[in-house]
Amino acid sequence: MTLILDLVRHGHAEPAGMGGDEPRALSARGLSYISKLGGRLRREGWRPTHALMSPFRRARESAAILLAGLDDAPLPEEVD
Repeated sequence: MTLILDLVRHGHAEPAGMGGDEPRALSARGLSYISKLGGRLRREGWRPTHALMSPFRRARESAAILLAGLDDAPLPEEVD
């Protein structure tokens, strides 16, 4: 059995504010990039069986965008 591991870094995020690093949201540029990447991966037949993400907001947003529209998409699992 072959294991394929795809690593995707979150999209570009807004600068850190008073709340620190964790609540940083994706910027407009990050949303656009991750949306385009998700479309390309779907067209290429990308079908992940698992999805892991950090608890940071930008990582959760990126995972949601990448998995949207996939048939039988896995629920992303949060890891520290």
